[in-house]
Amino acid sequence: MRTSLPRLAIVLFPVIPLLIYLLSSNLPFIHPIVIWFGCLNLFVLTYIVSTQQNEKLSQNYRGLGVLTVWLIQGFGAAILLLVCAGGLGLIVEYLGTGKNKSKRDFSTRFSQIIDLLAISGIGLLAAWLVYTIFNGAIPLKHITLDSLFSIIAMLVAYLASSELGRYLILYRLRGYAYEPLWAESQRSNLITDLMLLPLIIILPLVLAHDGITVFILSTLVIAIFGLYLFQTYANIYEARQDRQKNAELVRKLALVNQTAQNAMFRVDQELALQTACQTAASITQADRAALFVAERDSDTLSLVESVGFTDEEQANGLNLALMNSQQFEPASFIVPNISSFKGENPLHEFNRHVNVASFAALPLLSGNALLGYLAVYHDQPHNYSTTELELINILTERVAASLDNAHLLDTLEFHAFEMTHLVHLSRISTASLKLEQVAADVTNVLRQMSAMDWAMIALLDDTYALMNVVGFSGITTNSEVETFQYKLPQFEEVIKIRNMEIPRPRFIRSDETNLSAPLRSYMDIHALRSLVIAPMVAHESTFGVVFLGTTAFRVLTERESQLIEAAANQVATQVYNAQLYYETHNNLRHQLEQTALIRDIVERISSSRDFNATVQDVFEAAAHTTQADIVRLALRTEADDLWVIEQSFVDGNRDRNYSQRPTDEGIAGQVMRTGSRVVVGSGLLNVSLDVGYSSWLAVPLQLDNLIVGVLSVGSLRADFFKEAQIDFLQNLGSHAIISIQNERLLDELTYQVDVLTSLRGLSLSLSKVLDTRSAALKVIQTATGIMHSQYAAIYQTNRQPAPAALLEQITGNNFPLSPSQSLVISHLVQQVETSGQIQLVENANLIYADKLPDGIPYNYLVAAPIKRGDKVYHILCLGFTQQQRLTELELNTLSLLAVQASAHLENAGLNEEIHDVNSRLRAILDSTRDGVILLDDSGHIIELNPAAERLMGINLREHINENFASTLLQYSESSTDKQAGYSREELMKLARITRLGPQGITRREFTRRTNLNQTLYIEEVGSPVIDDANHLVGRLMVLRDITEEKKLEEYRNEITGMAVHDLRAPLSAIINALQIASERIDTPSGIPVVKRTIEMGLSNADDMLTQVNTLLDIRKGREMTLDRAPTEIEEVIELARLRLITSAEKANISIEVIIPSALPAVNIDPAKIGRVFQNLIDNAIRFTPAGKSIRISVDYWGSKGKLLIRIADSGPGIPEKERTRVFDQYWQSKKNKPLRGSKGSGIGLAFCKLVLEAHGERIWIDPVSPLPGACFAFTLPVA
Repeated sequence: MRTSLPRLAIVLFPVIPLLIYLLSSNLPFIHPIVIWFGCLNLFVLTYIVSTQQNEKLSQNYRGLGVLTVWLIQGFGAAILLLVCAGGLGLIVEYLGTGKNKSKRDFSTRFSQIIDLLAISGIGLLAAWLVYTIFNGAIPLKHITLDSLFSIIAMLVAYLASSELGRYLILYRLRGYAYEPLWAESQRSNLITDLMLLPLIIILPLVLAHDGITVFILSTLVIAIFGLYLFQTYANIYEARQDRQKNAELVRKLALVNQTAQNAMFRVDQELALQTACQTAASITQADRAALFVAERDSDTLSLVESVGFTDEEQANGLNLALMNSQQFEPASFIVPNISSFKGENPLHEFNRHVNVASFAALPLLSGNALLGYLAVYHDQPHNYSTTELELINILTERVAASLDNAHLLDTLEFHAFEMTHLVHLSRISTASLKLEQVAADVTNVLRQMSAMDWAMIALLDDTYALMNVVGFSGITTNSEVETFQYKLPQFEEVIKIRNMEIPRPRFIRSDETNLSAPLRSYMDIHALRSLVIAPMVAHESTFGVVFLGTTAFRVLTERESQLIEAAANQVATQVYNAQLYYETHNNLRHQLEQTALIRDIVERISSSRDFNATVQDVFEAAAHTTQADIVRLALRTEADDLWVIEQSFVDGNRDRNYSQRPTDEGIAGQVMRTGSRVVVGSGLLNVSLDVGYSSWLAVPLQLDNLIVGVLSVGSLRADFFKEAQIDFLQNLGSHAIISIQNERLLDELTYQVDVLTSLRGLSLSLSKVLDTRSAALKVIQTATGIMHSQYAAIYQTNRQPAPAALLEQITGNNFPLSPSQSLVISHLVQQVETSGQIQLVENANLIYADKLPDGIPYNYLVAAPIKRGDKVYHILCLGFTQQQRLTELELNTLSLLAVQASAHLENAGLNEEIHDVNSRLRAILDSTRDGVILLDDSGHIIELNPAAERLMGINLREHINENFASTLLQYSESSTDKQAGYSREELMKLARITRLGPQGITRREFTRRTNLNQTLYIEEVGSPVIDDANHLVGRLMVLRDITEEKKLEEYRNEITGMAVHDLRAPLSAIINALQIASERIDTPSGIPVVKRTIEMGLSNADDMLTQVNTLLDIRKGREMTLDRAPTEIEEVIELARLRLITSAEKANISIEVIIPSALPAVNIDPAKIGRVFQNLIDNAIRFTPAGKSIRISVDYWGSKGKLLIRIADSGPGIPEKERTRVFDQYWQSKKNKPLRGSKGSGIGLAFCKLVLEAHGERIWIDPVSPLPGACFAFTLPVA
């Protein structure tokens, strides 16, 4: 019983039918209305007072009302009762919602009303169907034995269908809890069902036998009894609920006490807080719980523990949980229904984000300080009871105390940690005076005590430009490990700290927008996200900084910042003392090293005889001692200018460069003019400093009171050199110039000896060389050895009017020449060719800068002419990768080499011409097919070619310089047969001609049989050999193979005979036919004879025409024209068979044709393909023995785009060796002879091949034949 309106309805509804009856008892038509209202009263009344706990009892009463109306007034009245009862229920529900209930409550109750009506309707429908099937009577007035069964079946159907409706609608559709009728908890409801079900039958019988008055009173009694049952059930349920609440309260108090104890004393703080969240959710039956803790230093609330949230909700909601705690006052937030809550706060926003319906958040307080919030959440609106809030409040007090204890413990531990590390830092910083060791130990301890990933100590210089890294600890992502004395630029942030009146540490994040570019780049390289820069101060001056960094963003607390500042101040004095010790130690060591180095250099250069080695020793010593970036040595030359040698020592570069400069230019010129040493920092008036070098130190080199050079060192840094370094450099230069002068004299003598030795070796090697290229290669190899060049080439100029051409060259492995670079050397060669003098290019990259954008590897070039007389025939060109200045001695050596090479190149050219002439003659002789034998004037063999040996069958080369006739005579005596085509008498005649008539011309033909039993026909012509003075110097024998000519002549005769024979037979037949016709044409009886003879004559004429056409088609070859048309292959075969059937029958030969049905037409020239079939069938008839057969078959070939035709005979077949030649023109088998007919002309098969090739097809001999003889196969295209 929920509101005042339902309570009023309880009183009014039972009275309504009674009032209606009393007021209208004398009106009979009112009785059905009264009855209907009485049943409606049962239905609606039980609905109003029903609750979830007595829902089954309510259902039974509703069923009683509906089925009673049905059994009294019929099915329509029952349905009307359901509809009206539902409408009244909605009206009562809507009017009874009250102001404190939401529309959501009404909508929920509306769905419940529909569910109840549906369950009642299902029961009514099932009862009506079963009762109708068993022919039950409506209205029910009495019970008979026959109707008893239908009534029982109807009640069972109602009970079962109602229970099924409850299961489907309430459990399956709505998801409510469901217990079946036979469950233990439903036994009381089952008893109620058994009590109320008989009333469904009793009430209609009471109306029928006792009247409406007793019926109304019965319904009233039943309604009052139902109200009593409902109230009894409600009291029992409330008592049970109170008992459960008390037990639950005791359990929650015990749980809160246990959780509070865990939170107070548990060491694992995270687990304790998680347990607190679980306890809060348990005591309030909440779906979720969360614990927010305020950060003490940042005034923000953070979600530290939660229960019931999904991973997605936590991922989306954690950022919203970071809130400023100053927005909160230490008060509780109780929101039973978020949808009706009008206030705004960050917790409320978080709650909306995670989609909850109600929440309660109680503060965690330490005194008046807010430590955080403990919040519980429900997915449905929830009214938080006072008991629940008190339990949560107890829990929050215990959690707050636990957080206070944890913070106190952390503070004590951190203080102990600070003191321990500071003591340790003090101890290790005073344990050593070595700067590198002190810095390494300090950075390691600083990194550990500050919980950083990376630490570094850098000392500052006075220029505000660089920092020297002296200590490094930790490795960052993508980080390089800085080494001791690693140079870094002084960042703007470091300079600002240095310029502070009281330097203080600075905390930096990589996402700050005002960072300097160098520091941002440095942090990106080392993947640093947070950085602390702490100054180190000694004697009121910032001499260094400590860097501490992390690879993740971090926020330092005030205590951590103070610890870092205290640590930096504590180690500053020790690091400063170690720096002083380091600098003092280095200065002393440096002075000792200079003294030792001077002594070592003096010993080495005094015993050295290598100029380059001496220069290298001087450069290395100067660069090492002064830490210079470049060293220069300028020496005065014979031309009174300076030859400058310089070497750079920047970034490991050790390339040496050479150049020529005037004696009055730059710092070297200043020293040469004044004889004084020069030290320059940022600049010197009237002195040109090289770009990029800001500091210079230069000293003069004197020999016999004469300044012969300048030794200078340069640095990229301004004001780098000190006065103390001048004496070392002066001393080093004095010793170096003496050694250099001695080495010059020795080098000149050694050079001259080496040149003479090399020229002698060149003469010896060139004496064995016969070709120009080899001689040129020897010359340039000698030139590179003498001049030490990296490139050498010889150009040949006697090619007028063409320009000089490259004869041979040598290039360095790493410096090949491109086409544009080759043009530079060609231009130099052209100048030498024009002037006839030595030409120099001292800086090719500068002179030809516009033509060589990529430069040329050989910057110094020299070219010398190689003459014969006054004419330049060759040019020697040399190239050097490094800048050179050739001395007069070296230029004279180059001229001497050119003179010596001239004679040898001329000799090599003459030998090459002679060799070329001989090679050409030999090639001509070897390539000719005619045999050539050259005899001297006495008949001895001088020369011959391979063709002569092949034609004569004798290895004559073994008999060079022997008498030709005597040699042949030896072969003649060794065999009875004529050898080499000469008989004994012919050899004697040849000897006489050679001796007595050498100027005569002889000609003869002879035959010779080879070892392969082949006959060669040879024509021999002998003629004298006369020199320019008309003197006889020998005899030339020319042998020509005329075997093919002889065979062709024989073949022509044979073909002519066969053609005449083949044409004479049909022509004779034509003449005989015409004679017979002329004799019989005048007689009447002779007309048939004349007709037959004319037909025979025409047939023979056709045969003769076919022979002629075949010869013409073969002569045309591939120019044969075709008249293609779609043709049935059966017709072509049959026509060819009919033309030759007479010949086959005479020979007793059967022609078998096998053609599948439904073959497609072929795209052919039917006339020419018909002649192909005629030729092949005619050949088969010629070679097939009598009584045998010929088979013609047609089938598909491969895909269905072609047809395969095979014509097989029973003859002897074709030998395998002859199968490749049977289709050649005029070819005839030597072994197989035809059994009938003439031998043939050898043109039939050739014609077949040409016709099929013109069709794009081919013909061949099939090795697999269906008959014993030959099988010809060919293909034809399908139309």
